[in-house]
Amino acid sequence: MTLAVWPGRSFPLGAHFDGAGVNFSIFSEVAEHIDLCLFDDNGTETAVRLLERTAFCWHGYVPGLRPGQRYGFRVHGPWKPEEGARCNPSKLLLDPYARAIVGTVEHTPAIFGHVIARDGSATSEPNTEDSAPFVPRSVVIDPKEKWSRSDSPPRHPLHRSVIYELHVKGFTKLREDLPPEIRGTYAGLGHPTTVKYLQQLGITAVELMPIHHFIHDGFLIDRGLRNYWGYNTIGFFAAHAEYASRSDPATCSRCAGSRGRRSGPATRPSGTATPTVGGGCGRTFHRCSPARGTSARASPPPRSATSPSSGPIPGRSTSGSTASSSGAPDSPEPPPPVR
Repeated sequence: MTLAVWPGRSFPLGAHFDGAGVNFSIFSEVAEHIDLCLFDDNGTETAVRLLERTAFCWHGYVPGLRPGQRYGFRVHGPWKPEEGARCNPSKLLLDPYARAIVGTVEHTPAIFGHVIARDGSATSEPNTEDSAPFVPRSVVIDPKEKWSRSDSPPRHPLHRSVIYELHVKGFTKLREDLPPEIRGTYAGLGHPTTVKYLQQLGITAVELMPIHHFIHDGFLIDRGLRNYWGYNTIGFFAAHAEYASRSDPATCSRCAGSRGRRSGPATRPSGTATPTVGGGCGRTFHRCSPARGTSARASPPPRSATSPSSGPIPGRSTSGSTASSSGAPDSPEPPPPVR
């Protein structure tokens, strides 16, 4: 298959669909050239070279590509580990600005850029085995996807906020009041039953534990374990795909969050949670509108508050959730994003 590659733009970084094709841009100060690798539904790889370079950003525009396209990069350049240069075109690389990621890491020697000695130590010799069969793919998304109805942040002032920290999977997996197929997912978190429960507690904002795309460490898998908490991010702009209720990775792309502190919409009307901001340690915040018929000023839940069957309560949750109120002074507008 022969694909046309136009010069495209160096900014923004990542893959961006404009309705007619996709612009790709990736930064490398040491690369001699970079191949964009496109994968079809059968996993067949087609490589095209990004010929344009602007301020160390290698870029190109491929007309005709659509959202859902799987891709990665191969970087050609010096192999000088002693100088920190480890270019190895046999290794398929994720786009650090990918908005969605699909697939898992298989912990085999092929995923390492260097050869591993028999005693398990690293060597300075490059590993030329192709890593593509064992690593995830980046995915192009449609940035202009719209909500099914208009939405806006409720903008509760901080001194009237009650913040509830939770784990997407842990909070929803055992809730018997949710449909079984969405337990442990973003859709379960955004389900009307979940939102109503939080509103009844007086919660005004939900702080999510890491939802950036992460991997399961090899030493955990060897022990039959998994990375539950998510503190091993490989894609800060992509929502963790295992929490999606649909198999298409692009469907949870709107869940991806930035690392600012400004809050956005609380839930997506279709039932998919919409984390739009990040806090410290990769956490993400939501704002919850007060329940209908209640005051906009939320109060902390009473000590006698109870939850539906299997539902956690603040500070006493099997998912490690906690609730706290903020004592910051009133402000007409939220603070600006942290850059």
